[in-house]
Amino acid sequence: YQKKPLGVNIKFKQMYLKQHYFDSFRDYVQREARDRYGLTYSDLNNGGYKIYTTMDKQAQLAVENAMRNDSFFEHDKKVNIGVTLLNPSNGQLVALGGGRNFSPGSYNWALQKKPPGSSIKPLTVFGPIVEFKNYNEYTMVLDKRFYYKGWSPNNYVKGMFYGNVPLKEVVYRSLNAATARMLIYDLGIAKSYAFATKSLELPLSPKDEVPAALALGGLTEGLNTLNMARAYSAFANEGMMPNPYAILKIVDQNGQVINPLSGKELSKMETLKRVFSKRTSFYMTRMLQEVITNPNGTGHKAKLYDSRPVAGKTGTNQKANSGWFVGFTPDLVGAVLVFNEPGGKLQITGGNYPAKIFSYIMSLALKGKP
Repeated sequence: YQKKPLGVNIKFKQMYLKQHYFDSFRDYVQREARDRYGLTYSDLNNGGYKIYTTMDKQAQLAVENAMRNDSFFEHDKKVNIGVTLLNPSNGQLVALGGGRNFSPGSYNWALQKKPPGSSIKPLTVFGPIVEFKNYNEYTMVLDKRFYYKGWSPNNYVKGMFYGNVPLKEVVYRSLNAATARMLIYDLGIAKSYAFATKSLELPLSPKDEVPAALALGGLTEGLNTLNMARAYSAFANEGMMPNPYAILKIVDQNGQVINPLSGKELSKMETLKRVFSKRTSFYMTRMLQEVITNPNGTGHKAKLYDSRPVAGKTGTNQKANSGWFVGFTPDLVGAVLVFNEPGGKLQITGGNYPAKIFSYIMSLALKGKP
C-alpha cells in the first residue's frame, strides 16, 4: 500500500482548488475580523463563525482571472500584481487581488506599499489646486524647465516641454515640470503634504514633504492599492471619501450576532468624510476622463469594453519597474499595481500593463450592470 500511487481523483482536486479563488479577499477579512472585532485567526478557525462580507463574486472572479492570465504579464513569472476594487459611495470592498501566486500567509500585494508615481498627482497637486486655488480644466499652466534647490524635473520625453497649456493637458499628458511648478509656486509643498496626510489620510513619511515625492510620486515607502482606491473614491463620490470595510456582520455558532469593537460599528464605518467640494470632484472627473479619451492621454488603454464613461490616472516608477492605473466609474473604483519582482524584466508603465488589466477587470466586474 505504501508503494501504490495515491490516485487522487482529478474532479475532486479541481473542486478543492476552486476554494482558493477567494484567498486574497479571505485574508483581508481575517485582518478586519481581528481589527474590528478582536477575533484572532485561532478564534476564526475554531469558533464556527459565519462571516457576511461585501465581496462581489463577479468582480472577484474578474480579478482572479486577470491574475491567472499569463498573457497579461508576457508570461514573465517574475511579474506580480495587486488590485483593489471599492464601492465609492459606501466604502464596501468589492474585490481584492493579492498577487498571482497568493497563498495564505504570503504577502498580500493589494496591501503592500509601492511608489505610486504620477497616479499621486490628482491627490497631492491637481485636486488640491482646484480646491484651494480655484483652478479649472482651462486654467493656463506653464510647462517649462525650472530649477528648485538644484532639482529640475523632466517630462516623460526627456527635454521636451509644452509651454503654456491648459490644466487638463497637464493632467492627460501627465506633465511633470508643470505639475512640480504648480506644487512649489502656486499650491505650496506644506499645504499639499498636510492635505495628503490629514484630509486624505495617506500614510506618507515625513521625508515625503518634498517636490519629488508630492509632485511625481517618488515616495519613501509608497502606498498600497487600498490607499489609492479609497482616496480616488472622493472624485467618484462628489468629494466624499469612505472608510473601506469588508465585513457586514459576524454570527457565532449559536446564531448570536457578534458586536464590533467600540468605534468600529458598521454605522461608523459607513460615515463619509468630505475632502473635496462637489466643484473639485466635477472638474477632476472631467480631466481624468481625458486621460483615457484623449488620443494623447497616457491611459487610453484603460477604456472599458462597453465604452461606458471611465476616468483615471496612470503612474510609473522612475525605472519602469512598476506601474499603476487608478480609475473609476460612478459606482466602482479600481486600483491596479503591476511590478517586477527581483529578476522580472518587463518595462512597465502605467499606460500599458496596469491600464490594460484595469480595463479587463472593470469591464468584467461591471458587465450586465447599468
